[in-house]
Parts: sequence; structure tokens; C-alpha cells
Amino acid sequence: MTALAAGALVVTGCATSVGPPEVTFYGDGHTVNAKPVLHCDVLVRDCDKYPDAAVTLKVRPGAPVQISVPAAIRDTPWLVNVQYADAKGNLNVKQQYFSPGTRLSYTATPDGPQGQLVVVEVQQLGAAYA
Repeated sequence: MTALAAGALVVTGCATSVGPPEVTFYGDGHTVNAKPVLHCDVLVRDCDKYPDAAVTLKVRPGAPVQISVPAAIRDTPWLVNVQYADAKGNLNVKQQYFSPGTRLSYTATPDGPQGQLVVVEVQQLGAAYA
């Protein structure tokens, strides 16, 4: 039997819309929605922290996590940070950048069937990063 491990899913963002955007994560037949743990204005000068906004989604080793972002994130530069443990337990990091208007979804995967996703983080980039 394979033990389930938790993947912390965190959203940080900078937006021009009112209120923080929500990102949907899907894996192993379960869906969770997450608001940002940090939400800033487009110039990254005025930020609100929501430390309790991080969510957990349990997925089996080798299982992917699908990410769906709203148009408010798609229309800006954004990226996905993925941390996963390989079969030997070594922590690895992958990062995928998306240009404005190009993607509403992404599938985060560990490398190999024994890899375990540990953290999947969506980061919306503000003008300070663009």
C-alpha cells in the first residue's frame, strides 16, 4: 500500500482586480481551491498576507497535480514552482514561467513514478517583476 503524502499548495499574487484570485488544484480525484497567502497590488507596494490560505492536497507518489488559474492570473505573467522528492528522497525544484494571456492551466509532475510532489506554488508576477 502506498502512503499518501501531502503537497502544500500555495498561491502568491499581484493583481489589478478587486479581491484575491482563487486557484484550483486537482489531484488523485480531489479538488481544492486556494486563495493567495500573499496578495499585492500590481506595483508590489501594498500587500496583504493570508497565512491560513495555504491548502493541502494528498496525492500518491508519481501522481500529477493539475492547476487551473482564473483569467486575472492568465492575463499577467505567472509561474509555477514545484518541489518534489525523488525515489531516493532528494528534494528537487522545477519552475515553469508563462507569458501573459498564454495559459489557464498547467500539470505539475514529479520526475518518475516514485517521485512525490511536496509543494506546488502559483505565483502571479506584478510590474516589479515583469
